[in-house]
Amino acid sequence: MFTAVLELIFIIFKIMLLSALYATFVLFITYLISLKTIMKKKMKFWLTIHFIISLALFSYKFTYWQNTGLGENSIIPIGYNQTIQNEDLESTYFYPDSEKTDPNQDGIEIENYIVKNEYLCAVVSHKNSITEKFDYLVYNLEEKKLVKFKKESDYQTYANAKKLPRKIEFYSFEKHYYEFIDNKPKWSWWLLP
Repeated sequence: MFTAVLELIFIIFKIMLLSALYATFVLFITYLISLKTIMKKKMKFWLTIHFIISLALFSYKFTYWQNTGLGENSIIPIGYNQTIQNEDLESTYFYPDSEKTDPNQDGIEIENYIVKNEYLCAVVSHKNSITEKFDYLVYNLEEKKLVKFKKESDYQTYANAKKLPRKIEFYSFEKHYYEFIDNKPKWSWWLLP
């Protein structure tokens, strides 16, 4: 919780700094094109632009593709409004119904996984959750259909038929998370929250 508050404070500070820079840039452009009525009230204009840009950047930070969680709660968007969530790099959850997010009722705790060709393929973990006894799942992200498998051989037969990845291709949430962060353009870290 404490790290989430610190991260939120950092995000707000970064947004304020970025919006101040962007508002100054807008004011400078306004000055260059000589909008005299605006230049008479430049401080009011600058504060208004600063406020609007701050709100826009804050809203943008928490959009589906930009929200990667706060503090120890990390989130990876996987498409079709679905996410994989992790707490403390310990427990990784997938919520088949993205509207329901109670880990004890609605979430499926998973271990290694991969998302490929509109499918989430995962090994189910039973260490922290009480779930049905199945060890593998395939979730069609587009159609929102979940298929459960009790044994690896059942999963492998299904995966071969659908041309899905083998279990050996699955990997951890941590590796997926850093892969997601590293695939973002480098300029976005400096110019966006």
